[in-house]
Amino acid sequence: SALHLTGANTARPRQPAVGEKVEPLDFQFRNETTSNTTQVLSTPRRRGRTPGRSNVGLASLLLCVQHTHSAHMLMSAWLNTAMHARAHQNISRSEPARGRGLLLCSSRAPGRTGGDPSASTRKAVETMAPLAEPSSAPQKQGQSRPFYPGGTIEGFKAGSPLTLYPQGLSCKKQVVILRHGSSEWNEQGRIQGNSNESELTSTGVSQAQRCRDAISRIPFDKCFTSPITRARQTADIVWDGRQGELVELEDLQEVHLGFLQGMRNVDANVKHKELFKVWREDPSHFEIDGHMPIPELWSRAEDVWKQILDHEGDSFLVVSHKSLSRAMLCIALGLGPEFFRCVDINNGGLTTIRVNELGQPMVLSMNQHVHMSVDGVYY
Repeated sequence: SALHLTGANTARPRQPAVGEKVEPLDFQFRNETTSNTTQVLSTPRRRGRTPGRSNVGLASLLLCVQHTHSAHMLMSAWLNTAMHARAHQNISRSEPARGRGLLLCSSRAPGRTGGDPSASTRKAVETMAPLAEPSSAPQKQGQSRPFYPGGTIEGFKAGSPLTLYPQGLSCKKQVVILRHGSSEWNEQGRIQGNSNESELTSTGVSQAQRCRDAISRIPFDKCFTSPITRARQTADIVWDGRQGELVELEDLQEVHLGFLQGMRNVDANVKHKELFKVWREDPSHFEIDGHMPIPELWSRAEDVWKQILDHEGDSFLVVSHKSLSRAMLCIALGLGPEFFRCVDINNGGLTTIRVNELGQPMVLSMNQHVHMSVDGVYY
C-alpha cells in the first residue's frame, strides 16, 4: 500500500523567535489502498528544530511500511515511539492532553466492512495509563516514579562482568552526569580543554536554569562539580536551594589539550593540520606536549567513579565537561579510549547511570536534552 504523510506543518519552518508561541505539529497518514486516514495530533515541536529533524524515526517508519499491505504496522511502531516520548512528559492520567500529549485516531472509509481499525490502537494507548499510577513503595520526599519501569530486578546481577567498585557497595547508587551550560568559548568555536578563561554566557545561564527545573524532582544526596569556572557556575545554579553538600573534585576537570587551548577550531585545522586531524579522527592516539590526553583522561575518569561511589548516599549529581562525561559514560559501558567519539554530550545534557551493590553499572539514559527546548519536562 502507498502511505503518504500530509499536514499543515510539513513545510520547513523559520526559526521561532524567543518567547514566540509555537504550535504543535499535526500529521496525517493516508493509506491510498484502503482510503483510511490516521491522524497523529499535538506532537510537541521542539524549539529550534524542524519537523524533518525531530521526526527522523517517523521518516524511517515510512520506508519500512512502503511494501506492506497494512498501515497498522506503522501505527504499532509509532506507538512504541510515542510511549517512549511520553515517558519524558509530565502528563497525568487524569489530565486532558491540551496539546501536550498524543492523540491517535482513525477513520474508516464509507462502505468498507470489518472491525474498527483503530480498536487495537486505542487498546494499546489504554494500556499505557496504568504505568503512570503511583507506586505503593516508600520513596524519598520529592521523588517521582518514572513512567516506565526498567533496570535490574532486585536480587539479580546486572548481567555485566564490568564493575566500577570491586569491593562492593552497601546499596545501589544512581549518578546523574550533567555537562555545563554553553560558555563563551563554546559559542566562539574555541578549543577549551582545562582552561579557566571561559565563563557561561547568558544562554549558558538559561540552560543551567532549565536543567535545575528538569531535575528538580530528583532527590540528590550530594553534588560533585569540576572546579573550572563554567562548570562551577552551572553547579551553583543547578544546586541552588538544595540542602546537600556541593563538593569540588579536581579530577572532574576537562581534558588538557596543551597549546591548542584557546585556538579556534578552524585556525587549529590550518596551523596544525596533521595534529588537529589526529585529535579529531584518532583521539586515543593523539599526543601533545609529551602526553596522551585521552588515555590519561580514561584513567582519571576511572578514579572519579571510585571517588564518587565511595561517598555516603545513594543519589549523586555530577557537573562536569564534555570529554570527562564521555569518558565516564564509556567506562560504564565497558568501552576504551578508542571509542571516545562514539558518544556525544550536549551542553546541559543529562546522563543517568545506576550502579548495583556489586559495583556493576547500568546506563539508564544518555545525553537527555529535550528539556533544553521543551518546557515542563521533568526526569
